[in-house]
Amino acid sequence: GHKDVQTTLDIYADCTEDKKKEVIKNMEDKIFVL
Repeated sequence: GHKDVQTTLDIYADCTEDKKKEVIKNMEDKIFVL
């Protein structure tokens, strides 16, 4: 995993803004489940 969400967003910088929001939401859901 990455140190923080920003690292992940930087890697996937070519995604659309909606996709970034989706990625953040998915990551948050997984973080809270763990």
